[in-house]
Amino acid sequence: MSAFAQLEHAVEGKPVGVLLAGDEAATQPVHGVVVNHSPEGLCVLVEHATGPGTILYVRPAEPSAPDIWAPVEIRYQHPYDHRWILGCRL
Repeated sequence: MSAFAQLEHAVEGKPVGVLLAGDEAATQPVHGVVVNHSPEGLCVLVEHATGPGTILYVRPAEPSAPDIWAPVEIRYQHPYDHRWILGCRL
């Protein structure tokens, strides 16, 4: 099962925690929450903005999840309640 398929399965019906990193080595991952998803991508709530066009890597945050990171491209960002919503395309 692909990393995105695992994410998609995890988020059906409820928000799920994820880790986001700037590289596949995940040297400095940050926490986010998937608030919406589609076959083409994810909307993730995070503490800090990341510019459109940025490539990040994402995986479920739960410790039992496989250490497989899926690449996503940030398409847009919007402020939301002192945080940011990132629209991510797979």
